Amino acid sequence: MESKVSIHSYNVKTEDGCVVRSNFDNVPSKEDLPGYHLKISEPIDFGIIEKNLSSGSYHSVAHVDQDILLLFQNNLRFYGCLSTQGKHAMMLREKYMEMCEEEKASLAEIVGPEGVRCLSRPAIPKTEDEEDIIRCPCNQFKDEGVMVQCDACQCWQHTDCVAVNLDPSKLEEF
Repeated sequence: MESKVSIHSYNVKTEDGCVVRSNFDNVPSKEDLPGYHLKISEPIDFGIIEKNLSSGSYHSVAHVDQDILLLFQNNLRFYGCLSTQGKHAMMLREKYMEMCEEEKASLAEIVGPEGVRCLSRPAIPKTEDEEDIIRCPCNQFKDEGVMVQCDACQCWQHTDCVAVNLDPSKLEEF
């Protein structure tokens, strides 16, 4: 599948003008950051995604979308959403979601409406009477990994997102 929208379109910059995308071009090496490879079971970066696009390895928009979202989630899971890298992952993810919405119609012309169905993100209603509400800073509404429940609002969050080095078994209250 050829990419109509370039991955280089992620022109998100920090307040001091640094391009955020460059932090996601390569997975940290096992020598530089061995803990990353222990915690992240499916490492991926923009370099791998670009290689897969160029080689024709992707056969659907859903597969490309899945890998890009995995890239952001891996960084949030490892670094946490409060770290600089986590904040950058969230910035890129937000830009990616905007681009998906903007380009959905043009992609549908190429692959058909079924081919871009994966880019329709359901709105998650937030109701007071619902049990087990997940409201995480990463904006992922999946029960993945270790979760903690806030004692004040009763919402669940990924420990990787709210406290990277938190050991939930040692907490009485969160």
